[in-house]
Amino acid sequence: MQWSIDGAPKQLSSVQLVSAAPGKADDPSAMFQGTVMLLSIGVGPLLSASTYEIDDKTDDSQDQGSGSVQVQDNGDTAVIHATGTTKEGVGIDATIHCPSVNRT
Repeated sequence: MQWSIDGAPKQLSSVQLVSAAPGKADDPSAMFQGTVMLLSIGVGPLLSASTYEIDDKTDDSQDQGSGSVQVQDNGDTAVIHATGTTKEGVGIDATIHCPSVNRT
């Protein structure tokens, strides 16, 4: 999931979220093999935003923070709730409302 807008100072400007299905993070065919959750939040003007990132790996020695993702699948819509803490100790709590869901 990726969303971006050229935000104003101190306002949300981007969200990127990659999350593996339970038990699939180490699947050799996974695009982001070894990644449990990757969450990046940008605040401020898009090209000079302050970025806060959680990169939670299956190999804990490579973790750049930790977090979790919950998905409420409503069929045609969904709500994604991602929480965690960056390696610098910044807490992130993001709720994403998806008005439509594409299934492949």
